[in-house]
Formats: sequence, structure tokens, C-alpha cells
Amino acid sequence: MVTGQQYRRGFYDGREAVVVATNFSVVSLPFALVIAQVSKIGDMFFIWYMTAILACIICAIITPRIPPISRIPATFIGGSANAERLRQANEGPLLKRSLDNAISSAAHTPPVKELARLGNIMMFEQLFGIIGPLIALGTITAAVAFHSPIGDWISLPIAWLLSLLQVDDAARVAPGFIFGFMDQYIPAIIASDLSSAPMRFVLAGLSLCQLIFMTETGLVMIRVGLPVTVFQLFQIFVIRTLIVTPVLAVAAMILF
Repeated sequence: MVTGQQYRRGFYDGREAVVVATNFSVVSLPFALVIAQVSKIGDMFFIWYMTAILACIICAIITPRIPPISRIPATFIGGSANAERLRQANEGPLLKRSLDNAISSAAHTPPVKELARLGNIMMFEQLFGIIGPLIALGTITAAVAFHSPIGDWISLPIAWLLSLLQVDDAARVAPGFIFGFMDQYIPAIIASDLSSAPMRFVLAGLSLCQLIFMTETGLVMIRVGLPVTVFQLFQIFVIRTLIVTPVLAVAAMILF
């Protein structure tokens, strides 16, 4: 939400806003602990969390430099006026620029009471704007993933690939790789039923590292008006999954 606000105010161009929203929104530490406990790897939380952080850093290095993010226009809301203002603000020594920008921001910030009012308006607008679609998507996703054969059909190519890699219970594991796009908790739920500790480690890591979840971050990105489509979000999700899975798998092989 903050990134969307900065984009609308002209502090980020479109590509910068999408880079920040899709790479620098990490899962909170308490929820990460819940994921670890549900996935039955709570006894190695610290090393698992550090592995996930490393995987996210690698994603942040790679994904902004390749499509679809690299093809998002680097244009500002407000056009060339904002671009020129930022160019002028970035001239001169770094420390002086930082101090001048901080003083300017403080001088133009609304009073605390007004700032609180605007923050509450933004929060409630987003809350009541996404809670309905969030519940609907979460319910439909759970029904498809756990209570219908459709989940098995959708994840069949992943299951086939995992079978080639000699992964145990490939058919049970596969939905965790694809349904994370809809809800971040699904990989952890699937991991909780697996006997393989390395695969529980990997699926729990995916719950942290995929980051594009349509029942949460994806809906918010669309809602706040970032210049990205649902299809582009799915592409970013797939790319992140392809990048982080080998990192998590290698860590799991070393640890187990």
C-alpha cells in the first residue's frame, strides 16, 4: 500500500514501484514462525529463515532485470514534471541530497492528526476493498486444491517433473508449487502431511519466498493501481519459484 501511494505521488516510476512491491515485501517474522511450525521444521527455524532470505535476495537481483518487470515502462504519474523534479533532487553529494530531501519532506508533511486521518482512510479503503475478494479466492482455492481432482490436473506437469527428479510423493507435493500463487499458506499445509523432511523444508520456503499471493499481496497490488496485470504477476510468481526452488533444494540436501 505504501509503494502504491509513493507511485501515485510521483516518487517512483512504474517499473520501480513494481520492483519494490514484488521483491521487497517479506512475510512477517511471526507468520514465518507459524509456517515453520505447521511444516514441522520449527526446530531449525533460524537456518531455514536465513535460507529463505538468501533466496529472496537472489530473486531481487535477477527479476528486475528480466521480463516481465524489465518491460514495464519506467514512466511517472505526472509525466516529465516528476521525472525532472527527481533528477534535480538527485544532483549533488549523497549526504547533502539526503538531508535536503528529508527537510523538504518534513516541511510538506501534514500535521499528525491529518496524517493519522489519511492513513486510516487508506487502510479502511483497502481493507474493505479486498476482504470480500480475498475470502472468495481463498475458499475457491482451498476447494480446488484439496477437495477436487482439478488440483491434481493443474499440477500434473509439476508432478511429472518431480517424478523425473525422483521426489517421493510427487503427486502430493506438486500442488504446493503452483497453488502458492493463490494462497501462501497452501504449500505449508501440504508440507505438514509429508514424511520427507527436505521436501517440507522446500515447501515451507516457498510459502515465504514466492511472495505473489492473489489472496493477499496480488490483490493489493492490483487494488492500489500499480502498473502490472494479473498475468504479469503470474509470470513473476513462476520466475520466483524457478529461482528459489534450487536454492532451497540445495540447502535441504546439505542440511538433511
